[in-house]
Amino acid sequence: LLPLSLAYPTLAKGEARIGDRLRLVMQNSRLRLVQMAGPEAGFTWWGEDGEADAFLTAYAYYADWHASRALHISLPAEHWQRVLEVYAKQAAKTPLLQRALILHFAREMQLPVNTLLEGLLADLGQAGEGEEVALDDSGLTSPVMAAPNSQLGLALARVLAADLAAQSKVSLPAAFVAGLDGARQQVASSTQPFAEAVRL
Repeated sequence: LLPLSLAYPTLAKGEARIGDRLRLVMQNSRLRLVQMAGPEAGFTWWGEDGEADAFLTAYAYYADWHASRALHISLPAEHWQRVLEVYAKQAAKTPLLQRALILHFAREMQLPVNTLLEGLLADLGQAGEGEEVALDDSGLTSPVMAAPNSQLGLALARVLAADLAAQSKVSLPAAFVAGLDGARQQVASSTQPFAEAVRL
């Protein structure tokens, strides 16, 4: 849904047949996404029972938000609030890098994130250096999924959180600022594809 949603507005201006085909694919994909949702409209890995996973739920809603906008489907604001509800329940057990991404998704979706961001900044200020994990540069191993608590994963979380704080005009706590320069240097020197994306 995400790549199609981003491409659709441009491609739909071209040949009508292509636009109609893309619209149908996106509509069917949105329907499949809705069918994948578990109880209380949350998402779990591989359809397992239990509590919704905060990152997977946020990612699904983020994709649906982009698709809905591309298709000009209007949904009530309360629909998107589910992202923050699951985050609030799961934050303590969600890796800090995933939390930073969730809040980036939520802010783009125009949800209120400042209070949650303050909590993330405080937790990152106390997080330490992270685990030593060697990640290959092929892009096959994502720090987001495979090593969010690695040194690179926490550095990425700090850089993302600092960027989000600047956009949201949230003050950085001193403990967070102390590790920010080192995090930026680590992200700047990494050749891992996700780190390159964050730099861009």
